[in-house]
Amino acid sequence: FFFLNPKHMAPISCPLLFILAFIVYGQYGSADASASPNIVMVVMDDVGWSDLSFNGGEIPTPNIDALRSEGISLNKHYIHLMCSQSRSQILTGRYAMYMGVGKMQPYDDSEIGGIPLGQPTVANWLKATAQYTNYAVGKWHVGYAYEGLIPDNRGFDHFFGFYQGGIDYVTLKYKDIQYGETNYYDMWEDGEPYSYVAEFAADEESNSMDLYRDKIVEYINDDERDSDSPFFMYLPLQAVHVPMSTIASKTSECERLLGNNRSRIRQKYCENLMHTDDIIGDIIDELKRQDLWSNSLFVFTADNGADISFGGCNYPLRGTKGTFYDGNIRTYALISGGVIPEAQHNTERDALFSSLDWTPTFLEFAGVLDTVEAAGGEQHWDGMSQYDLIMQPTKKGLTARDHIVINIGDYERTSESIVFEGSDGHLYKYMAAQDMNFWAYMFLDGWCVPEPGNFWNIEEDTSADDDDLSSAFNNQLFLFDLTEDMGERVNLLKVADRKSSAEEMIAYAHQLTAPFVEHQLYHAPMDFLWTRRDIGDPANLGDGSFVFPFLDKHGYLQLLAEGFDDLEDEDAVSDALKELYLNEWQPPQFVVVNKQSHVIHSVEFIAVLSVVFIVAAIAMHHYCKQYGGKYKGYSALPDYPNVATACENSKGYLFE
Repeated sequence: FFFLNPKHMAPISCPLLFILAFIVYGQYGSADASASPNIVMVVMDDVGWSDLSFNGGEIPTPNIDALRSEGISLNKHYIHLMCSQSRSQILTGRYAMYMGVGKMQPYDDSEIGGIPLGQPTVANWLKATAQYTNYAVGKWHVGYAYEGLIPDNRGFDHFFGFYQGGIDYVTLKYKDIQYGETNYYDMWEDGEPYSYVAEFAADEESNSMDLYRDKIVEYINDDERDSDSPFFMYLPLQAVHVPMSTIASKTSECERLLGNNRSRIRQKYCENLMHTDDIIGDIIDELKRQDLWSNSLFVFTADNGADISFGGCNYPLRGTKGTFYDGNIRTYALISGGVIPEAQHNTERDALFSSLDWTPTFLEFAGVLDTVEAAGGEQHWDGMSQYDLIMQPTKKGLTARDHIVINIGDYERTSESIVFEGSDGHLYKYMAAQDMNFWAYMFLDGWCVPEPGNFWNIEEDTSADDDDLSSAFNNQLFLFDLTEDMGERVNLLKVADRKSSAEEMIAYAHQLTAPFVEHQLYHAPMDFLWTRRDIGDPANLGDGSFVFPFLDKHGYLQLLAEGFDDLEDEDAVSDALKELYLNEWQPPQFVVVNKQSHVIHSVEFIAVLSVVFIVAAIAMHHYCKQYGGKYKGYSALPDYPNVATACENSKGYLFE
């Protein structure tokens, strides 16, 4: 009734109209791009838990250390599986087991595996909802058989790097996971072969990491990017993956640091890690030089732990790259940048954090998560936003994880892994270990144990010895108390006075994992996605060729359909999973999809504002006539001069 009285309405009518219009428009309008932060995510390859100097490592990493001291450290950040599957889950927030690829086997050349066409990446979401310009530099490794799988068609405006699992740092030639060195190039820029491979390889001191650095700096200064457009940079750097090159500028320093007991591979690991730290410093310096750091979120993490066969060290964690031990799946994650409040600098978070959580977390930082969730429809990710954990860790009612399902390899759950909190507040890990839990090409496993004199001893895994407390129970089951046993050396199922309580905890773990195999997208690993196809063999094009996408859309979809058909007799694939692979994702209609949408939404806003204004003006006119009749005309309102003026204006401009 307050607003129906012209005495009250007139003085506030104009601002009220705009407020109402913004409220209405805000229900479906796009995010304000200028308010969204730049997001830079560095994903290192195979870095060790104890190899960063802020965590006691012998190799100096001052720039990475600065991210820790000027930001936040996530101490219980878990990735899922390794390599390709880990990267796809970081990029999409969706479980690999919900894409039928939940096992320790990265993609290789001539295979059709990759992020399904119907599964959006975080780059897709940021571009569609908040007008981000997106860049990717480094190692892709999540599909290349068909051009629809490469980064240029997965939400990224620009890509510079390679599609496969590894290349030589100097020659830029592809290194096959199974067969080793090849004579085929794998370096791409925006979907085209990199033009300067021969010139680059001619200089023996060249290093692909320097190429990435230069391209990242170029993208930071991209003149074609709209000045009001935030950017997302996904930087899956090549280092410290093999085959590592010698970095001459770091050789003498690493020799001094490591001493006479150093191994050749540890020497190379040291040189490449120091070189990578320099490059990360260059990226940060450029962001600051261009006055972009203050509005940037900078994340540093890794796709999996170190391969201890190739010079990395995960001490005190157990295991190597390609296992379900924490040495592989527990990786450091650092969060820095100007958007992190100074009060949160040099702080830690001990809460569970899954790599699946990055997608919704980034969307909340961009200011669009609520809009996406409010729109309803299918949930395209399995993670949860950890924005509050990062920015407001003491917030009342903060939602925290109490478990992370790492992976489930089969419907019977004879292969599964989960980290969960027990009733005693301790953190436990349960594993039912089968072949798919471990990478087929793993060379060495165990504990890397640093000893005096910089000698890094490898204590090999003795779990094959049934008398060893670290070994599996019944050749399959593990339960570790990670709170008391960070190194996973005591399987509680083999401790007599803990066996009963351990079995109760396993029953609880089974309760947690049971719903996951009932999900409409769940499927055991579909092996046809890893089948090498003769049509994709790089040898078909001869030495010196590039490892090209080898299928058109029709051919790709046909191979998928044939693969699904072959599974029907054994283990039918759900319609939902088929659709995920066979149908391309389309942004929901409410989101912004291109630059023209700025104009479209401006027209929408004007239309909404006009409707609100006309409705309010008609109401004003109605009540002005009512009072006008009472006082013999609009001007005869001596007690209400503002109302009189408003009524005269409404009569003059709208109704005469």
